[in-house]
Amino acid sequence: MKFLLLCGVLSNANDFEAIATYGEEKIEFLRRFAPFKNGIPRHDTISNILCVLNSKQFQDCFFNWTTSLIGILQGVVAIDGKA
Repeated sequence: MKFLLLCGVLSNANDFEAIATYGEEKIEFLRRFAPFKNGIPRHDTISNILCVLNSKQFQDCFFNWTTSLIGILQGVVAIDGKA
């Protein structure tokens, strides 16, 4: 589900319903990386899972994961086209 969330948000899905809709539309792409045996979770399931996460722990894990992929970057990297 982490990959669904990441791809959805990077594709401009800005709420739980939009993330679920993105997942339904891109299920074949997403299945290249995770099985999604039971399909895409419903928006309320996505919301419930994210609401119980510790945001600081999630931030730390996300930072560590991205750092492990690309190393630590210096400066600011704009991913939304803004400077």
